[in-house]
Amino acid sequence: MVYVFQLLLLWAALLLVFAAQKPLFMLANLGYAEGLTIGDWAAVVWHGLRLDVPMACLLLATPIVLAGVRLFVPGMNLRRALTVYFVPLSLLLSLIFVADAALYGFWGAKLDAVDLMYAHHPKDMFASLTAGYAAVGLLAVAAAAAAIFALLRAAAVRRLPPTRRWTTLAALTLMLGGCFVGFRGGTGPSPANPGYVFFSSNRFLNHAALNPAFNMTYSLFRRESLGEEFQSLAPAEAERIAADIYAPHADLADTLLRCHRPDIVLVIWEGGGWNMACNDTVAPFYGRLRREGVCFDSLYANGHRTDRGLVSLLSGWPSLPNHSLMNRADLCPGLPSLARSLAREGYATEFCYGGDADFTNMRGYLFETGFARIRSGADYRGAAVRNNWGIADEYLLRPDPQPLPSPSFQVLLTLSSHESWEVPYSRLADERENAFAYTDSCLYAFVRRLQHSPRWDSLLVIVVPDHGVAATGGYPYTPEVAHIPMLWIGGAVLRPATVSALMNQSDLAATLLAQMGLPFGDFPFSRNVLSRHRQRPVAAHCFKNGLNLIAGGSTSSYECVDGRLLPIGGDTCAATQTLARALLQQYYSRSAALGR
Repeated sequence: MVYVFQLLLLWAALLLVFAAQKPLFMLANLGYAEGLTIGDWAAVVWHGLRLDVPMACLLLATPIVLAGVRLFVPGMNLRRALTVYFVPLSLLLSLIFVADAALYGFWGAKLDAVDLMYAHHPKDMFASLTAGYAAVGLLAVAAAAAAIFALLRAAAVRRLPPTRRWTTLAALTLMLGGCFVGFRGGTGPSPANPGYVFFSSNRFLNHAALNPAFNMTYSLFRRESLGEEFQSLAPAEAERIAADIYAPHADLADTLLRCHRPDIVLVIWEGGGWNMACNDTVAPFYGRLRREGVCFDSLYANGHRTDRGLVSLLSGWPSLPNHSLMNRADLCPGLPSLARSLAREGYATEFCYGGDADFTNMRGYLFETGFARIRSGADYRGAAVRNNWGIADEYLLRPDPQPLPSPSFQVLLTLSSHESWEVPYSRLADERENAFAYTDSCLYAFVRRLQHSPRWDSLLVIVVPDHGVAATGGYPYTPEVAHIPMLWIGGAVLRPATVSALMNQSDLAATLLAQMGLPFGDFPFSRNVLSRHRQRPVAAHCFKNGLNLIAGGSTSSYECVDGRLLPIGGDTCAATQTLARALLQQYYSRSAALGR
């Protein structure tokens, strides 16, 4: 029975490792921990035990099996076998802990299996990190791995006294069964899931309590079909609510364009949310342009990443909390497409990006949705200035000396206003703000050059971000960060105006096509926001494991856990929760149907 006691000691050592990870995670993200009390820190460790115990049970299973094998292989050195197990385990846990703590500062979300899709392009995955930051991370991984290994080895079996083989085997078998029950989270109807540790309206406290190793393991094995997720209402009820929100009204309460077939240049500003683009200190030139065109000032991003924003803007499709539709090659052909709709009207189509167009299946998505030509970083051979992501925006935002034949639809995706904020420009002390100031200057020069070209009179330039970014140290997924501007400018614009209709990025397709007198029935989640018959304006912003819902003058925020919506702030009345559930259900079921 000495085996059993020594294995329990190892289990306790694993719990100690997980308990120590939590305050270290909080220390690494002190910007989110402002105002927290000692009681809050203790509560994180205490509530985190609900998933630390299951994870420790899972990791103890291998030592139990090795101990059982040792009973029947007398020559086996159990301590040496456990050491072989501890080496990769210590390294894996340290990698998860450090990556989770480091990336939280960028993403504001816990590391999980969804993030592994970015590992297909490691250069782009780490493009946001500076060499110094990466070096510190590697040192932290090495130090954490050494500490974890030392603790586990100290708790491992040291000597093996004579024992009763079959009695010990029975005890080990019971322990293995206990580990299974423990990893499941007990014998209750609900197995262990990330929501087990959520205890506060403060999102950071919940995330700090969540064991990152458990979260990664849970997400790896919970890969349900899109059509099976968030299906909490009767299908007819969810469809009725969504149909009310996304009614396809084609009439116009206002006309924004002076011609029905303008040449269109869509500039997608990397991260250019309201707090940056509409800050006169950061982006004074954009402020000038806003006064010359049509400004949409109540627009919200559908998602939190570029791959989500592109699908919303170019396909009129909502974002999903934990899935990238762009990265699903099987679903991309079924998505509606602004490029395809315009190509049917004789438009030439082109997409230009100064970085790697293969990242997250971007190139595949673009070709599947009707773009005839794609230019990426390798095509801009004359670009002298680059950062980790690609060419500087000044090379992308230049009028083409050989423009596409009219009518044309050209999309330009910028990249300089992205971590690590490396730009050939120096006006502001804050490196993040300075990067946005650089793109602002490039955008202004681009528009002014077009203004003096023969194309201007029949040209519509649309400037809209792919998503917003938080201020330094701010939480990246608040409704305020999701608030983004959109500008229509050019000779094709009838007059300067402000449109204050509540909308999402996904509404661009229907709104633009309606202004052009073209049908938009292919876009079930895109709304003509300038219809006089629109009655229920709603904006939904999906982020990693969460949803912000802006409706009826109020904002609600939810954490998406195990197929449920947990309120985390704002107006969380039953009717609003039902609306959020219905929309998510339709987003997922309709997305699943794209592959049929």
